[in-house]
Amino acid sequence: MIKSTNYRKHAAGRTPVGEQGFNLIELMIAMVILSVGLMALGGMQIAAIQSNGEANKDSEAVHLASRYLEQIIRDENYDVPDEIDGYTIEVESEGSADGSGTWYTVTVSYTGRYNIDRTTSLRYLRANGSP
Repeated sequence: MIKSTNYRKHAAGRTPVGEQGFNLIELMIAMVILSVGLMALGGMQIAAIQSNGEANKDSEAVHLASRYLEQIIRDENYDVPDEIDGYTIEVESEGSADGSGTWYTVTVSYTGRYNIDRTTSLRYLRANGSP
């Protein structure tokens, strides 16, 4: 059986009509779409890195508050620094409303991304007569 193929004249010879490949316009459109996708991925990567850094600072603030609150629990006369590595630390103590003990609050603050002030506070109630 003879198979007939539809041919078109081509500068380099004869090419079957269904197998002409990509032309330059199609290739450029594909490159633009690929470029936009890669730029979006790059933007997402930058946002993820910045969020990770912010979460790291939040964790450090909680760690500092916890560390100094534990020091105060052991020794209520412990001298807590006002600032350490860009974090501002404040300690407050007040008697409980029912008179059963003393509330200690350690607040750690820092300026985060976009100059937003971030604050972490931990509280502890030391009962009267406890060590």
